[in-house]
Amino acid sequence: MGRALLAAGLAVEDMPIPDAPGPARANLAGLALSAATLAARRDELERAVTRRLVADFGPPGIQPGPRLRRWWELSFDELHAAVNEELHNDIPERYRPTWAEIHADERATHADASARLADLERAIDAQVAALFEVEPGDLTRK
Repeated sequence: MGRALLAAGLAVEDMPIPDAPGPARANLAGLALSAATLAARRDELERAVTRRLVADFGPPGIQPGPRLRRWWELSFDELHAAVNEELHNDIPERYRPTWAEIHADERATHADASARLADLERAIDAQVAALFEVEPGDLTRK
């Protein structure tokens, strides 16, 4: 069904949703719940570290800039520079080793959550593709 509809030019999002058998529906629901829960935890980690950076190094009322809001993409040296530039403050030298460790630990936690989330998304894509009778690559995200 799905391959013929794709060949006819119908976009995946316009295809009728196939009825999933009970076990497949339950498995997809479980995968979706796991993905949503993990994504929420990762989002909270992002917010918590950002809040802590602002609380520890920012003057009252300042908002983090774009680099600090994506702290997990920065090396510690880049994070230190972003604190200086966006919060107009420095990480005191005596706290840098502690913050380097915190940053490394939280980056690793974020990377692990991102990898597990990608695995869940691939599993969901594979099951949905099977329901639509298409290849997982045919389910492109916009």
